[in-house]
Amino acid sequence: MKRSTSRFRPLALGLALGSLCLGLSPQGLGGQELPWLPRGKVRLDFAPTFWTWDSRYGIGPSGAKEVELLGLDLTGNPLGSDILPDLADLEADLALALGDPSYRVQLGVSQAYMDQSRLVFPLRLEVGVTDWLAVGAMAPIVRPRSEILFTLDADSLTASDGTSPFVESASAVTFFLDGFRTALLEAQNSHPGDPDVADAQAYFDALTRAYAHGTFFPVLGSAPGNQLQGRLDELRTALEVLGVPGIPTTVPLAGSYLDEDEFQAFLGGPIMRAFPLEDYTSLFSLGDVELTANIRILRGGFEPDSLGPALAPGGRSVMGFRMRGRSSDGSPSPHKLSRISVGERL
Repeated sequence: MKRSTSRFRPLALGLALGSLCLGLSPQGLGGQELPWLPRGKVRLDFAPTFWTWDSRYGIGPSGAKEVELLGLDLTGNPLGSDILPDLADLEADLALALGDPSYRVQLGVSQAYMDQSRLVFPLRLEVGVTDWLAVGAMAPIVRPRSEILFTLDADSLTASDGTSPFVESASAVTFFLDGFRTALLEAQNSHPGDPDVADAQAYFDALTRAYAHGTFFPVLGSAPGNQLQGRLDELRTALEVLGVPGIPTTVPLAGSYLDEDEFQAFLGGPIMRAFPLEDYTSLFSLGDVELTANIRILRGGFEPDSLGPALAPGGRSVMGFRMRGRSSDGSPSPHKLSRISVGERL
């Protein structure tokens, strides 16, 4: 996973009262005075952790935060522009060609199950500078992992679109558009300003843009596919009445509904440029480096140190605050749909 250049966030955690222990008996804590180390003492800490999750907080329909599954981003019924907003332009062009503003791309029913985890080996070193100041650093070695199971069910009951015919047979689409364009030029020369010619031009322009996307298109036999063919038949008849033949008889449509391999190819194509939906384990790498400074303000009841005897022999108390600075790992790549950062930003 490619990392961005680290930069330290401002030291901002002010007055986080740490380890405030009041009214404890002398036997309760022994000689401990953590997290403040005496002057000249060094502490090395190494405590591996493993985190795993399959859900997160998201914004629900009401605008309130709620728990949602990680796979929600790729779960749709139907799978369309709500999940894949890059399809919005294709959807708009086909809606114009169909004369139906309610048209929506429908690729089938998708379901994604995702589980993510992070194995962390934090190496922490702390040094007591004085009896009231300890400084330290923590460098975590992190290995993120994502596991995903993706399914796509596309048939005549759940979908209306498949792989664009421009992808499967560009020559057939080019032949259709060339024939249509030639007939349109003749109609415009012989009947300029005619509303039927204007409608044919709008249909042709919208289809040309839809094919140019090179992604999806209505399937032969589907409702929008039949509607596109019906529009072509109406326009051809109208131009023939004007004495302009030559409009093609059949609009090229997708030959079949989408399968999972074709959807994966779309994700890796020029539109999405994303990585495949598959399990992925990153190599061990450096996570968010953290620098700390623990500053003691008050103490009492502990073992004497260079500041003198304990302030309160009958009890124990310690008060202070921690300042912390953390390097920024940056966000995960937007092209890695199922992968996560090695830092704490999920």
